[in-house]
Amino acid sequence: MALTRNDLITIRQYLLGQLGEEGQQDIEQRLLREDDLFQELEIAEEELIDEYVDQALSTAERKQFESYFLSTSERESKLEFATALHRYLSKKTVEKDATERSVSPSELTWLERVQTAWTRQTQLVRVALFAAAAVIIVGAFWLVRPHRYAPQSYATVTLTMSTSDRAAGGQATKVKLPLGADALRIEMKLPEALDQAARYRVELLKDTGETRSIERVGQYDESVVVEIPAIQLARGQYALNVYLVKSDQTEHRIKGSYLLTIE
Repeated sequence: MALTRNDLITIRQYLLGQLGEEGQQDIEQRLLREDDLFQELEIAEEELIDEYVDQALSTAERKQFESYFLSTSERESKLEFATALHRYLSKKTVEKDATERSVSPSELTWLERVQTAWTRQTQLVRVALFAAAAVIIVGAFWLVRPHRYAPQSYATVTLTMSTSDRAAGGQATKVKLPLGADALRIEMKLPEALDQAARYRVELLKDTGETRSIERVGQYDESVVVEIPAIQLARGQYALNVYLVKSDQTEHRIKGSYLLTIE
């Protein structure tokens, strides 16, 4: 389904924290279901970063960008790269203007012509090296960034909280591989009512010591929901911890863990 103009406006408001509680929850649920909406979200993120670097945001939007949008390390890294690229291109524009305002080649001596040609060649090499570095950085970022996975089918498991933080014995809910579905949807019942004004983050701990932070968390009734692609699931014991992230970006871990064993 094609996105409407209102969808695009809502995405921008979501990224800047301008939506109310109901609107925030609605867009997060849609992001879990609609791949087109998620792709548009990524495009909107890049556009906001470009506008911030170009100082094209209003004063209010700039404050919301700094206080709300830059709440993840991934977005901070994107901003740093965009800022560095903007500074480099601005410097090259100044150098080009200065060169165009310089004397014509006919007014230079033979030695000055050789020096000018060498300087220009050096600048071309620098540009080429910077472009190559940019490609490498973008490529590496693409490899390590969390990619959007759009599963067509789900296996669902509902977990209740345990006072233990280890998936041992009968305390852990067991799931057998293969799933027979594209992804595992995990619903974690909260011991307290959902805070609609906040968002949630889930930390996934494997018995091997591997830890993974899941930022994209849905909220449903009295549960938080995460989706893990089947290809990322390995046999072993897992513990999931839930963190409440308030509007000022402070985090509060909800006591207890959700235990899962993949067999």
